[in-house]
Amino acid sequence: MSKKVAIVVSTYPPYSGGMGNVAETQARLLREKGFDVSVYTPKYKTTLKVDGLNQLPAILKYGNAAWLPQIKNKVKQAHIVFLHYPFFGVAEIFSLCGVRKKQKLVVYYHMDNVGQGLWRIIFYIYHKLFLGLLIKKADAVMVSTKDYAKESLLKTYLQKWPNKFYEVPLSVDVNKYFPGVKLAELTAKYSLDINTPVAIFVGGLDSAHYFKGVENLIIAWQKVCFKIENAKLFIIGEGDRRHFYEQSAKKFNLSDKIVFCGFVPSLIEYYRLADVFVLSSVDRSEAFGLVILEAMASGCPIVASNLAGVRAVVKEGETGYLVDPKNLNDLSEKLIKILENKDVRFRFSQKSRDIAVTNYSEEKVGNALAQILSNL
Repeated sequence: MSKKVAIVVSTYPPYSGGMGNVAETQARLLREKGFDVSVYTPKYKTTLKVDGLNQLPAILKYGNAAWLPQIKNKVKQAHIVFLHYPFFGVAEIFSLCGVRKKQKLVVYYHMDNVGQGLWRIIFYIYHKLFLGLLIKKADAVMVSTKDYAKESLLKTYLQKWPNKFYEVPLSVDVNKYFPGVKLAELTAKYSLDINTPVAIFVGGLDSAHYFKGVENLIIAWQKVCFKIENAKLFIIGEGDRRHFYEQSAKKFNLSDKIVFCGFVPSLIEYYRLADVFVLSSVDRSEAFGLVILEAMASGCPIVASNLAGVRAVVKEGETGYLVDPKNLNDLSEKLIKILENKDVRFRFSQKSRDIAVTNYSEEKVGNALAQILSNL
């Protein structure tokens, strides 16, 4: 009999978001390995029917947080409850009550919630109340990198219960994302020629993703354009702060140098358009960056913030450059360094692809994930 796995996550495709995308991939990989997988999320508006997705009405909902007191009863038939954290409104239920006697609780810890202003205080209190209890009750805790765990809110629990922790990185479909020529339709759409240097950013432009450092990237792009007049920055993503960022670009006279693409259903051709991919995040709310893997598999050189977790993926001087978070001069200089040097771009591109295939393919990560769950 195949093991039944109940994946519990705050968001899930077609909702756009990294955590939901990771959960969807893991659900598919586990099904391919013979697990019986169901997914549980708060109810949200969609006309699409998604395989194995159960949408539960929330008693209270705020953003991606949702109180689902019925969740324990809904997953009672599962052998393994696989909770993606953070999930406010549900994580505390398992923190306080755990799971049923014959069930196993697995936590995939995506990131710390840091927040700004009052939210920083709220997140601090929340983690003090519930995180330790959750980790204590968990039978296994998965992290994308041990590097991040050692510097995150998990570090105390990693020292206390080291045998609970497993490094299971995010994965990428290397048969879907791979290097290719720039699509003529896109170059024509954006009036690019063969010599136009292109940088690409992909991320949420909403308030919850403040940590992506988009405004810093816009400011840093001024210096890039001063040195490389025809350089273009593509910002791909949607959210309530998009208008603010567009106004920032306008304020710095960059309206013709920065393209806001909005939501893009398929990123493959955009990665192939890029001469460099940039992740400008500013704090440890960024723990890995799935888009980095997609870009690497597509053969993109990377410029990314030197943050725990991220720096475990991006190899300094091999696949790209790491920059000090919030250091705008460092960010612009590293972008210029790649965009101006074709030989460096080629070398980084080759290595990025090699590492994505060797370390982060779905086959490799799927096998590791299935092995851990099989042994519980």
